Amino acid sequence: MRKVTIYDVAKQLGVSPATVTRALNNLPKVGAEKRELIIKTAAEMGYTPNRAATSLSRKQVHIEVVVYGSIAEFYSKILEGVDAAYEALKDFNLKVNKHVMDKAEVGEDSVCELLRKIQKKEPSAVLVYSVSDTEEIALAVDDLIRSGIPVMVVNSDISTIHTHYFVRPDGEMAGRMAAELLDWITIKKNICFFMGDRNTGILRHNNLGFLKEAEERKLNIVGKFYDDGSAEKAINYFIQFIQTDMQEVDGIYINSAVSNAICEEFHKRGLLDKYKIIASDMGKSIEKYISDGLMLATIFQNPFKQGSEGLTRIYEIVAERKEYEKIKLINPIIVCKSNVDFYTSFNTE
Repeated sequence: MRKVTIYDVAKQLGVSPATVTRALNNLPKVGAEKRELIIKTAAEMGYTPNRAATSLSRKQVHIEVVVYGSIAEFYSKILEGVDAAYEALKDFNLKVNKHVMDKAEVGEDSVCELLRKIQKKEPSAVLVYSVSDTEEIALAVDDLIRSGIPVMVVNSDISTIHTHYFVRPDGEMAGRMAAELLDWITIKKNICFFMGDRNTGILRHNNLGFLKEAEERKLNIVGKFYDDGSAEKAINYFIQFIQTDMQEVDGIYINSAVSNAICEEFHKRGLLDKYKIIASDMGKSIEKYISDGLMLATIFQNPFKQGSEGLTRIYEIVAERKEYEKIKLINPIIVCKSNVDFYTSFNTE
């Protein structure tokens, strides 16, 4: 039996073979309705793409992925998203090299040195996740962009001079959501705010959104605690505060890279269920506390989606010359007891 080709599908629908190719490969310049019809018709006719042949016809796209993180539970999900996107694209002549560095083991100098070595390789593009947004890292990324290498930054916005692409959560929206929730569930509106010490765009935007919404809703921010990278230190600040301050605290927002550890410290000290607590993002401890009814909710950042979206976009920008906006914001999600099972272990749906 003769194998069905794109020319057969094109003839059946009265469209060009190029249009069929674009629809089946999710390329631009094909409307959603027509794309759906082409995909459906091709399936009904028994068409199966020869992805190996498609791959051979494409120039290789070489993407270097640099991950510099401090919370493995978080950045491992970004990497899983990158891996998932790679699996979907690998038959199209895509090569991905991953470099993973933990902040506890290497300093920012090592990150900058790696970025300079990558620049000499002249890859098609670079995807970067960095827990630090320092001038040194920004300059190293700037050098990549200046040399003509497209850069996609995930989860933050490294403060470069030259423009790059980035995918990150809508931090301001996440902060506003947290303040709105606390307004609904607290009576005295006396709120304590744990703020992370990282100098990154996502954290700054989140803090700004929370403080703006809190002011509009007339929440009383009675205490602010910088964690300084230490959950124990942050909790000690809080305990000293409640022992000396006369105002009764009824709500807490934890916006920190170590939010899981801070919640664990609350639990160890028997304080977790004494306050209405909203956390930032997910982790095994927070998942359990929400499931057990000890915590109210968390604002999920979906690092898996950030990694997947970041690699897919930079590939399509390079390989397909697809035009994307520079900024892609991932909408945050409120996760509470009723839906935590769906998002357990950073559900990737």
